[in-house]
Amino acid sequence: MSLMYPHNRMASILLTTKCDLPNEAYVFGTLGHIKIWPVHCPTHMQTPNGIEEHPLHAPDMRLNYLNGIGLRFEAQEVRKCLVKGRLQSNKMPHSETELLSKLMHQSAFEIGVDFEEDEKKQSRSNSRTASFHAEAIATGVFP
Repeated sequence: MSLMYPHNRMASILLTTKCDLPNEAYVFGTLGHIKIWPVHCPTHMQTPNGIEEHPLHAPDMRLNYLNGIGLRFEAQEVRKCLVKGRLQSNKMPHSETELLSKLMHQSAFEIGVDFEEDEKKQSRSNSRTASFHAEAIATGVFP
C-alpha cells in the first residue's frame, strides 16, 4: 500500500501473513535513513550515527506478544490523564486515533476485506473514489 502526503511525502507499507517479514521500518530522507525494529514495539534504531538500543524491562509474567511489556507506556499515559481528570492525551488525541482507524478501515476495504459490523456497505465498483478517500484521510493524519 502506498500513501501520498503533502509536500511530496510518501509512505509504502508491505504487510502479509503468507511469509515472515523482517519486522522493520525505514524512514528515508534527504540526509539518509533511519531503521527501527521490531515495528510494533521498537527497541532498536539505526541512524547514520550508529545503532541505539532501548531495552524494555523484563516482564514479571509470560506475555503473549514480543515486547508486550512496552504497552505499559500507553497504560501509564492513560492513568496519568485519568488522574488529571483528562479524557484524552495530548500525545494521542481522539481525533488522531479516529483518523488512523478510518485509514486502516479504508485500507482493508480497498483490498477486499468486508466487516459484517459495517452499517453501510460501499460499492467496490468505485475503487478510485476509495483511493481518494484514503488519501484524504492520510492527509488529515499527517498534514
